[in-house]
Amino acid sequence: MKSILSDLYEGKLHPDETIMPTDPEYRQNNRAISNTLEVCKIKFSESDFKLLEEVLDLYGTSHAMLNSASFVEGFKVGALVMIEVLTKKGEIPHQV
Repeated sequence: MKSILSDLYEGKLHPDETIMPTDPEYRQNNRAISNTLEVCKIKFSESDFKLLEEVLDLYGTSHAMLNSASFVEGFKVGALVMIEVLTKKGEIPHQV
C-alpha cells in the first residue's frame, strides 16, 4: 500500500471527486433544483434560460473556489492541531 504522500506527489488524491454529502436534504435539494430548472426551461425564452445557465455556471465556479479555499484552510487548522498535540503545547495538567 502506497503512502498518502506518494499519492499526493503522483496527483492521485482528488477528495473533491469522492465527497458525497450524507445529509438526506442534499439529494432533495438537488432534485428540487433540477425540477425548478425544467420549469424555467419551459417558461423562459431561450435567451433568458441561456442567461440563467450562465449565472449558474459562474456560481458553480465561484462555489468551487470557495470549496478549495475552505479545504486548504481546514487542512491547515488540522495540521496545527496535530503540531500542538505532538509537541504537547497547551497540555492540560493532570488534576489530583
